[in-house]
Amino acid sequence: ATVARIELALRDASAPGFSAASATGGLTITEDAVQDLVLTLERPGGEIRVAGAVPLSPRGAELALAIDARDWPLDEARPWLPAAVAAWPLGGAFSGRVTVAGASEALRGTVDGRLADAVWGEGTGFGPGRLRLGDLATRFAFDAERLTLEYAMLSTSAGEATLSGTIGFARGDLDLKLEAPSMAL
Repeated sequence: ATVARIELALRDASAPGFSAASATGGLTITEDAVQDLVLTLERPGGEIRVAGAVPLSPRGAELALAIDARDWPLDEARPWLPAAVAAWPLGGAFSGRVTVAGASEALRGTVDGRLADAVWGEGTGFGPGRLRLGDLATRFAFDAERLTLEYAMLSTSAGEATLSGTIGFARGDLDLKLEAPSMAL
């Protein structure tokens, strides 16, 4: 049974994980889940759209989210990422699609996107301790046991490098292949 239907139209919205010039959309709250979630955040030069369902109890439907982004700062997404991923000192503007589904103890999903002006290192911006990487395009799937990397392609002024393979989470198993035939070092 529906408990509430909420429609949003906010200006200058902010919370941990985002700040936006506008936030619009809606959601339905039932006893067990947030359903029919559609939320669009816009800021100058970027946009993110989140759609799907979020369980509120064990009886609720499984988590099912699709996130479509255009030039959204990865640094702002950290509060929403799994701790192990949020700890990576990777930054840039993300464009692409992320899907997350399943029960909280067995999440699975996909990432298909591009990180423009990617940087690696601590701090913010392009200051000391941050290495400019170039553009990073990736496509991978994950579940509770492993990450299967179809590709992660780094494009720099020195050429391209592509990484593919699997990373096992339980024992830290790595089966990766790096190719950089046109990289000039």
